Amino acid sequence: MTFAHFDPSFISLTVRQQLLPLTAIVGVKPPTNEPVFRFIGDGHRWVGTQYRVNGLGEKVENLPDRDYGGWVAEFYRSVASSGQPRYDVVTAAMQYEDEAGKPRRLVRYERLMLPWKTPSDEIFVSSCAIPLGTAADAEAEASFQSRDPERSVVKYFARSS
Repeated sequence: MTFAHFDPSFISLTVRQQLLPLTAIVGVKPPTNEPVFRFIGDGHRWVGTQYRVNGLGEKVENLPDRDYGGWVAEFYRSVASSGQPRYDVVTAAMQYEDEAGKPRRLVRYERLMLPWKTPSDEIFVSSCAIPLGTAADAEAEASFQSRDPERSVVKYFARSS
C-alpha cells in the first residue's frame, strides 16, 4: 500500500480491521472520468441486495437514489483527479431502494476516500464509510448544507423526489 499502488494487501487490511463491509471501491478511467463501482461491501444495505451484486460495473451516478449518486460521483472524480486522500463527515438524505415512494432518511457518516494507482490508467478510489449518530442528530445538522466537493466537511441534503 505504500506509494499509493493498489494491491491485495488493502483488502486484507480492511478484513483485519473489520471494515470490508463498509468499503466501496470505485474505478475512474480517463478520458471519461466516470466513476464506476468495482466493489460494494455488504454493509451498504441502503443500496439494496440486488444492487450490491448488479451494481458492479455501473456508474456511481446510477445508484438507486440518483440525486445522491450524482452528488457522490463528484467526490470520486475529485479524489481521482487530485490524487489526494479525502476525509468527510457527511449528513445525507437518501432514498433507500426498498422504500420507493417513502420519504428520504437522513444519515450521518464519516468517510475516508483514498486514491490508488493501478497497472492500467484507471485510478481506484476506495471509500470506507462509518455510520455516526442518529437520524435526529443528522436532522439537527441539515441546516449546514453544501454541495461543494472542495470543502473538508460536507453536509448534503438532497432535493425531495
